Amino acid sequence: MKLGFAPSPRASSKPYRPRGTAAAGWGSGFACGAPTELRMMVLDKLRRRWFPMQISSWLAVHHADRPELQVSHETIYQALYVQ
Repeated sequence: MKLGFAPSPRASSKPYRPRGTAAAGWGSGFACGAPTELRMMVLDKLRRRWFPMQISSWLAVHHADRPELQVSHETIYQALYVQ
């Protein structure tokens, strides 16, 4: 039975990548990558039991002028579950 829904606007051949992943050095190499300033800040906040959404918001406020130090909460979750 066909329901007749339109295809999802997110359905594409390109995989979804949250903002900042390539420039920040996150992704598949995060778990074993070299320590970067962003990685160290995120790990410090995670050790203090911050949630990824809190970390992402904090980075956006405190490093608004440095996009390389901003990352989405989805990217943090992806990096956590890749490990």
